[in-house]
Amino acid sequence: MVPFTPPSTPHFSFPPIESTPLRRPRSTTRPAMTRDVDDDPTWTPPPSTTLNEPDSEYLLVSKESLMDLLRHCTVCKKGTNNLSFRMDGLGFTCTRVCNLCGMRSPWENSKTLHTANRSGKERLPKINVDIVAGTALTATGGTKLRQNMMMSGIHSLSTTTFNRIKRLYLAPAIEKEFEKVQGGIIDAVRARIEQGEKVHLSGDGCFDTRGYSAAWCRYFILDAETSEVLHHIIIHKSETGNSSGKMEVAALEKGLHELSEMLGGVDGIGSIDASFKHIKGCEHGPPSVNYIFMPRDGKIVNRLVQKVFTERNIEDIKRVSHRLNTSPCESINALACRYAPKDSYFSRSGHEMRTQETMLHWKHLKHTAADGTRPVVGRKSYVNPTHKNVVWRNVRKAATHSWRDNVKQLAYEVRKNMTETPYATEKKERNAIAERKSEIDRLTRPLVPSNADPNLDEEYSSDEDEEVDGRVDCPLDPLDKHLSFVDDYNLEQTDIEDEDEDEEEE
Repeated sequence: MVPFTPPSTPHFSFPPIESTPLRRPRSTTRPAMTRDVDDDPTWTPPPSTTLNEPDSEYLLVSKESLMDLLRHCTVCKKGTNNLSFRMDGLGFTCTRVCNLCGMRSPWENSKTLHTANRSGKERLPKINVDIVAGTALTATGGTKLRQNMMMSGIHSLSTTTFNRIKRLYLAPAIEKEFEKVQGGIIDAVRARIEQGEKVHLSGDGCFDTRGYSAAWCRYFILDAETSEVLHHIIIHKSETGNSSGKMEVAALEKGLHELSEMLGGVDGIGSIDASFKHIKGCEHGPPSVNYIFMPRDGKIVNRLVQKVFTERNIEDIKRVSHRLNTSPCESINALACRYAPKDSYFSRSGHEMRTQETMLHWKHLKHTAADGTRPVVGRKSYVNPTHKNVVWRNVRKAATHSWRDNVKQLAYEVRKNMTETPYATEKKERNAIAERKSEIDRLTRPLVPSNADPNLDEEYSSDEDEEVDGRVDCPLDPLDKHLSFVDDYNLEQTDIEDEDEDEEEE
């Protein structure tokens, strides 16, 4: 008989109750509101608000502040991110990988401009195009941009990247905007000519360097009434027999010929100040009385006539402007020197682009002054060295230069209309050139080596690799090497057996 043993009493252990219970996290909504939100499938949270948002598209952020922001993981809230940067000019991409949850996410400081056939390999940050456009369209220059940004501790574009973006995207956009604006000016002038008006022209040229060693001449032809630029000519000294002094006259003749074709002939041209054909005649009559202090036929008048009416002065009188004012010609040349300084050398395409920028700038100033967009806000005094007195000049409201924004938008369209990236196009061209070269080499290579073939001059210096009869062993594969070794071993064994038989016979 087995005695009965009751089961042991279970022992339960409870954590001690603290005097102050733990506080639950506070809910952002009331329980009743939470139930209503869960029951309503159409409920959406209220939109977020931003106070005092900056007006500029880009903001300058220190590297330390940006690194602290990118280090924190936005998923697990506890891990830190491992950062990997890729720089593309002023734009960069940061790949973040959390060391706790493994979350991987990219971050870009600027969006990418894509082509028509969008792909993930395209890398052209929008900020690069904006910086190049802002630098070139404001006559700042890439060199000054790099110097300013390096002194400020800001990463800048390389010279190659800057010129590449300017050549591929900005130059076509400037040319498109220039053709649109200039076409409107020519159409307006032709409409005036059709109504019977005559157009009075004025022109002036400017060389690319100081002194008598100029290589380029830029010539502007203006409407003397409205001061609008009708045409421009850029000529090189090679077109005038390498003579810098003849470039201005040659540019004028070429410009008048091209402008007459644009206007439909020379009938609508009333006068040309720079062509030495128009003479501004005096509109007053002769003096009515003889002044006592200067008799008309006296000795003083005769000496004055001899000094004033010389051959050189008469030629200069022929060059007097139609409106007795040459300031528009001088002003636009001064503006052109801001876009194309004489201290730097530019090619023909560089001069063309900068001249188009000058004309767009000039057109905007004249148009906004005429329609009242830029009213006179004050007057400014300056000393006129010619008249030796103080002259007052009107000061107008600052210009907005909306043409620069138009050019920048056109640069975006140039990129968008591309079927592929310029790098892919250049890569295909390089591969095509390499294939053509290889095909030419294959077709022109002789089947039988000639005596001048350098490969025939090679000799084997090692005696071990050369047989007595001059034949060289060809390289063998592993199986042939093994069979050759077996043959050599059998031959050695045969030689040994033959020697043993000879010894036994002796």
